[in-house]
Amino acid sequence: MGSTLQRYFLRQMLGPFLVGVAAFTAILLIIKILKLVELVVSRGVPLVKMLAVFSYVMPAFLEVALPMALLLAVILAFARLSADSEITALKSSGISLYQMLTPVGIVVSVVFLLTLACSIHLRAWGNHQVKRELYEITKIRATAGLKERVFNDDFDNYVIYVQNIEPVNNTLHGILIADLGKNETVVAKEGVLITSEARHTLTLRLKDGALHSFTPGKRPYQHKDYQNTRFAQADYTLNLKKLASAFDRPSAEEKDPKEMTLGELRRAIGQSQTSAAAEPRVEFHRRLAVPFACLVFALLGVPLGVHPSRSVRARSFATSLAVIFLYYLLLSTGETLGTRNVTWPGAGVWLPNVIFGLLGAILFVREAREIEVRLPLGIVQRLEKKGLIWSLPAKPEP
Repeated sequence: MGSTLQRYFLRQMLGPFLVGVAAFTAILLIIKILKLVELVVSRGVPLVKMLAVFSYVMPAFLEVALPMALLLAVILAFARLSADSEITALKSSGISLYQMLTPVGIVVSVVFLLTLACSIHLRAWGNHQVKRELYEITKIRATAGLKERVFNDDFDNYVIYVQNIEPVNNTLHGILIADLGKNETVVAKEGVLITSEARHTLTLRLKDGALHSFTPGKRPYQHKDYQNTRFAQADYTLNLKKLASAFDRPSAEEKDPKEMTLGELRRAIGQSQTSAAAEPRVEFHRRLAVPFACLVFALLGVPLGVHPSRSVRARSFATSLAVIFLYYLLLSTGETLGTRNVTWPGAGVWLPNVIFGLLGAILFVREAREIEVRLPLGIVQRLEKKGLIWSLPAKPEP
């Protein structure tokens, strides 16, 4: 296949690919953008900080959007060429469908490397940076966001009320904390905010206080087993749980598998027991399986796109969405089963690649050899009447 034709194929795929990356990334960002607006407007989180968090989340979005856009680009490019009878002209010139894979392979190689970089390095780095940024926001909200004589409900299940604040040394006076999850109320005369840069935690250390706990009764406002416990000192760890959940990021002290490098995942798998190693194993295999979706989607997209269609763009977009939905549904199910030790962790993650890879190989070979799929005559006539298919001119006898 000549260089001119290769450049022509590359131009046909480049435009839809860039549009697909922008479209799929925007779709993935819609929910997050809505949460961003809520956090900035009602929670008072600085807009600059939230934009920084979004920049760190982008590698995780691109890891998914790049294979999606590649599938759309391959299907749309071959569908347009087929609709204009250019595929037929190329075959008549002696260029087989196998030779047309050369420009596709160039695009797939580039997208595969980009996805691999996002999956192995950038996604883990971005997730770690997100946790650090959320910790910085937590400090800002705790030190500058806490106001005197105001009920603050930004931290986990706690509602915090402070009578007086000394901003110089972060000392609080007249503190009341209501733990909504445990039905406990803490009252303390004094407290101080302590930050831990190493663990990314923020601790509220209370002094000279009392813990009031009770067990709710069956009737409203009826309580039983009331206890009043005095203490000289008590520590409460503060986390912006609502903020962390907006980005699906845990606020625990230990490092999450999504933040680990491949080396750290290997060490975590080796040091953990069989049941505890399930989540790191799933994450390890996912880092490698998702980039291979680029190869699978390209192999499947060529035979799906070469069939002529009256509405090229609509059909290509609908086909790509259907394939993407089924693929990531299987991937999500496999991750869940692997994490719960129902199946071997790697099996569920690699299964979508195996299924769609075999399907793509079969369809591609059949299309390259021009093997006709024959249906009963009655079914064909009914489909033609409904406009779902149309008859092609019969090939002349030799």
